[in-house]
Amino acid sequence: MNTNKIPCVAPTPEESFYFDVAPQIIEEKDRIISQLRVELQEFREYISEQRQHTIHRNRILHELTRVVEDIVALYPRFVDNDINCENMALAKGYEHANNIVTYVDKFKNSVRILQCIKRDLQSITIENASYKKSDGGTTMLICCETLSSIIGFKSMDNRVHHPHFYLGNAMNNIIIETLKFGHWKRDGTRGDFVFYQIRDGSKHDGIHYKSNEEHAQIWEWKKTFAKRIINEILIYIEHLLGQLTK
Repeated sequence: MNTNKIPCVAPTPEESFYFDVAPQIIEEKDRIISQLRVELQEFREYISEQRQHTIHRNRILHELTRVVEDIVALYPRFVDNDINCENMALAKGYEHANNIVTYVDKFKNSVRILQCIKRDLQSITIENASYKKSDGGTTMLICCETLSSIIGFKSMDNRVHHPHFYLGNAMNNIIIETLKFGHWKRDGTRGDFVFYQIRDGSKHDGIHYKSNEEHAQIWEWKKTFAKRIINEILIYIEHLLGQLTK
């Protein structure tokens, strides 16, 4: 018996086998390339959206901090007498401005909440200063409803527990807290606190006024800054809604 037989070798593939497989490889590569192109386009669109968001975010921050700077500019003695006080006013004002934008950004992916904030902002009224005679006297007392000219959200039955109370408070703080830094009397003269008669009791804004005339002037400033703040937030919300609904 011959044990030195040549082992069995598998038949050599025909040349047509290569040409049968090659089109499949090319088709798979084309599919992958096509998918990569789609992903690249989506990535470019994402980068573009992020760039646009950054532009709009920087814009509202710039406009809100301009409000702070414009309030500080009303009081030249910031620079003349107390640079630390000026820096403190600017720092706190910038902090309030950033808090507003951060708050809105938390809901940048929710059309429903953004629309809710928009409606609430549009419902805000800017209050005019109002006065009445004191009981048994001729002195005119201030009887505004709020600390600033911003009435607040109309749907705010319980202000503290309103979902957007934080936003309303931050808007007020930009105006009131910055004004307080500038209006503090450094010449030794101090007017009386102006007390506001509101639903939950008398409350003052921490600013000393020498007269109702001085109060009326500052109240006009409050109205102007309140309108600017509300308008800028609405512009930013419109941008965010546009990004979600396009």
